[in-house]
Amino acid sequence: MKERGILLPIFSLPSKYGIGDFGYEAYEFIDILSENNIDYWEILPINACDKLPYSPISYYALNEYYISLDKLKDMGLIKNIEYKEKKSRITYDGFKFRYYKEAYNNFNKTEEYYRFKENVKIMQYSEYMSKKTKEEQEQLFSGCIEWRDEQVKMMSTIADFFDDPNERRLLLEAPTGMGKTLGYLVPAAY
Repeated sequence: MKERGILLPIFSLPSKYGIGDFGYEAYEFIDILSENNIDYWEILPINACDKLPYSPISYYALNEYYISLDKLKDMGLIKNIEYKEKKSRITYDGFKFRYYKEAYNNFNKTEEYYRFKENVKIMQYSEYMSKKTKEEQEQLFSGCIEWRDEQVKMMSTIADFFDDPNERRLLLEAPTGMGKTLGYLVPAAY
């Protein structure tokens, strides 16, 4: 029996905050995959990276951009969230970081938190990042993806397709070297 899968990075999910994350849109996408008998979802590395997705700073640390603001709000850690204007590009602009600070300030340290802190690798990563200047940290997380005009055009086409409830099929052809992840695999979910 053949199994089917799809490759779609988390950052490519629709988002009200400029970049896809592990929020409700991820769960909705999983439902779409299930409804269409897609067995596997490859999401690419989710670690904090040094410019490229396959060069993680730590295998134990999640890229901060993937933390869901909606989930933090549900947990009572942040109060109100502004939405970003919808764009055809992912924005690594630090928009979420003010909300992360609010969540941190409202977080109550529990026994589970102290057990988590016992992980030596997490503590080493925290120490490493705390020694970086703000500019060095922003530089680390600002350029995980190199965008190409053709890729952005293709993503816009796919987004328009997903937004149209009457469309059921989409066929795209992508030239060599433009980043075919979205062009070839996302439409296969439908």
